[in-house]
Amino acid sequence: MRCPARAVEYASLLSLELPQGPGSVTDVRLLTSHHLLTAALALGGCAGQGAAGRGSAGAGGAAAGGAGGVGGAGGDGVLTVGSGGGGGSQTCDPGLPSVDDDLDGFTEDQGDCNDCDPNANPDAIEVESKNPQDEDCDGLIDEPAESCDAGLAIDSLDAVEAARALGLCRDVGAGQSWGLVSAAYVNADGSPGTPSLNVGLLPKFGDYNLPKEGDTMVGLSSGHARDSSQPEPCGGPTCTPKGPGVVPVAFPQVVPGCDTATNFYDDVALQLVLKAPTNAHGYAFDFAFFSWEFPVFVCTAFNDQFVALVDPAPPQALQGNISFDSLGNPVSVNLGLLPNCYPDGYDLFAYTCLGGPTPSPCPAPPSPYCPGGPGVLSGTGVDLAMTESGASTGWLSTTAPVSPNDIFNIRFALWDAADSQLDSTVILDRFRWLATPATVETVPSPN
Repeated sequence: MRCPARAVEYASLLSLELPQGPGSVTDVRLLTSHHLLTAALALGGCAGQGAAGRGSAGAGGAAAGGAGGVGGAGGDGVLTVGSGGGGGSQTCDPGLPSVDDDLDGFTEDQGDCNDCDPNANPDAIEVESKNPQDEDCDGLIDEPAESCDAGLAIDSLDAVEAARALGLCRDVGAGQSWGLVSAAYVNADGSPGTPSLNVGLLPKFGDYNLPKEGDTMVGLSSGHARDSSQPEPCGGPTCTPKGPGVVPVAFPQVVPGCDTATNFYDDVALQLVLKAPTNAHGYAFDFAFFSWEFPVFVCTAFNDQFVALVDPAPPQALQGNISFDSLGNPVSVNLGLLPNCYPDGYDLFAYTCLGGPTPSPCPAPPSPYCPGGPGVLSGTGVDLAMTESGASTGWLSTTAPVSPNDIFNIRFALWDAADSQLDSTVILDRFRWLATPATVETVPSPN
């Protein structure tokens, strides 16, 4: 119901100071009792309506019989007043279809299906919730995210297809204003690179590691991004697809008490430029890291690293990297999240750290040791020793914050450290936008 113009005029005669939360008024100063009576009568038909346009919702009186709080005015929407006695229900009248009342960049004429909610418009993501609604204004409610990675070739070197394998199905352009802006395979430092067998679009990795969404996931490797059953596998712990390389500035990330490499090999990276939807407040992706270097080379210079570098870097990132454990350790064999390994390797944990030329306070084996066992290594190629060497994080999820409409660069990079021996591989999948605020965090991924 629209407030009559006379009601709006009388509302200006009331001077109200509203508290931080709705539903009460701490101080009401009235010009005269006549003004109060006149305004109350004029506003009676508008009580209980919620906010519209740029104004805030009307707040009710602090106690039973209290005066209704005056809502803010803005856009072409309706000035509204909350009901007295603790506040009433709120509704919204978006007004003229040519005006963007909720300031989300879309009018009703432009396809906004709820011009009272900035989280609903044609450039929003669909959000599954306890209160289902059509956020992306496509006429469907809580439909599942689309998949677009069926039939991709394992040896494809097309970085856009790699983005599809990650779950990024929408491109900026062609009438779309959020999604993938660009994709490229590069070197770890961001310079132009030439991918080869160190990248792959994988339908599986080993016997138990399947895509988290769709049919395909991305593989990056300092050796061959293939499992033992796929074309051109490495067939051993070491393949050298590239040779000497350069890592990003401020990397490798130092692990306190451990040696740090100064030369690097076989680096590879997938770089994406993305634009966030209008209702996105975070994003997430899943990954699993596999390495031959565990357990012998823990806390040595021979620590391959995987990083996810974001520019502009969000708060809590470490030199732009958003994938690390709760202690700030990078994704390597020093990570505190390596439960999948061979229990027989216990006595070899950090073995070369103990026997190196410059001993440091080497870490003790974790307890429990290898609680996940070696199952996820089966068929990956990291299981060829069949005992002692090799480990995996299993699936992990990294989250990070973003603001609506932000454009940012994310580079997934991996490299061999100190020498080109003993390879590592990372698989990545299920990039998704989050409609709730997120922080930088990496935790085990739910199934």
